[in-house]
Amino acid sequence: MSEIRVNKVINEAGTGSVELTQGATLPSGKTISGAGDLSMTGIATAATIVATGTVIGAAGSFSGDVTVGGTLTYEDVT
Repeated sequence: MSEIRVNKVINEAGTGSVELTQGATLPSGKTISGAGDLSMTGIATAATIVATGTVIGAAGSFSGDVTVGGTLTYEDVT
């Protein structure tokens, strides 16, 4: 197996992030962390998602139980 050790990875122009055209895989027990935003388009699949801030979404779909640990509020009920 090959190994590359670097401090930062930026695009060829040196102006922004790289494009992972073949995807990326994190080994079990490893995380993504840092300051800033994580933005995804499409389907995100995870066994567990832990958010310490606000989670914003346009829609949600759940196939199992949903638990709310705080107050659940809503504007309209039909």
